[in-house]
Amino acid sequence: MFPLSRHGPFKAKEARKNRQSDAPIILGRAMGQAVSTQPHLNDAELATLKAVIDPAVLGLVGLPIGNRGEVVDTKGRKIHKPGFRDAVEKVLSVQVK
Repeated sequence: MFPLSRHGPFKAKEARKNRQSDAPIILGRAMGQAVSTQPHLNDAELATLKAVIDPAVLGLVGLPIGNRGEVVDTKGRKIHKPGFRDAVEKVLSVQVK
């Protein structure tokens, strides 16, 4: 459990976010070598990413994509945050090139 700051859990959470780095974490044999940060996805992984934003596939289980790219359930609750569809499309566009 993380210790709470005197201002509550939200200040502590923000402080942890600010300390994080966007640099990749490299373990094993690649330490000290130049490494590509672009993920290399196989065909099954690419098909899965395409399926998670396919309106026909999501419609089969009653999960439409909202107008801001969020996936919602039949009661309107967000399953994935706004921008989800766009983020997946960006990953796919990098992989297809």
